[in-house]
Amino acid sequence: MTHWWETDEGHDNGPPKVRAVAYYRHSAQDRQENSIPIQRDQVREWADQHGVEIIKEFSDHGKSGLNSEGRPAFNEMMDEWVTKRADFEYILCLDVSRWGRFQDIDLSAQFSAICKKNGKQVIYTTIGKPREDDPLYPVYVQFERFRAAQYSRELSDKVWRGCVKIAEQGYWAGGSRLSRPTS
Repeated sequence: MTHWWETDEGHDNGPPKVRAVAYYRHSAQDRQENSIPIQRDQVREWADQHGVEIIKEFSDHGKSGLNSEGRPAFNEMMDEWVTKRADFEYILCLDVSRWGRFQDIDLSAQFSAICKKNGKQVIYTTIGKPREDDPLYPVYVQFERFRAAQYSRELSDKVWRGCVKIAEQGYWAGGSRLSRPTS
């Protein structure tokens, strides 16, 4: 038997959850097909721990983060949700590199500024929500933007050097395996 004092009817169940959308991206380069499910699990766990309700999830599978072109989910989120809707406060993203490895780190910051201008805060769940009194948080995020862009530049250089080495050995890359040209 349930007593009247044991039910939740008519009682406040605490403060309403803050609402958010979430963004996930994996690039074709990393070949990690389970990257988005892993990101989703980690972002959802962070949201649950911090009282955040995710109302929509966006994901770009196999898309480069070097810019926003060719990322339909990111662009839909920015164009149709961030700028046109007022029913959520946060955009959750696992980390800065999943937001993008923009080669111009100011472009990454510009997308975050568009969110802020529209009353939304981008939260990188691996870093956490910034404290109001933390003057170093923006510096840390900018450093992470630099690291994300630098990783892409270094990876590109390594791939280029590998292709040059293969060519010097008389092979060419471009198919499913290395081949020597036939004479």
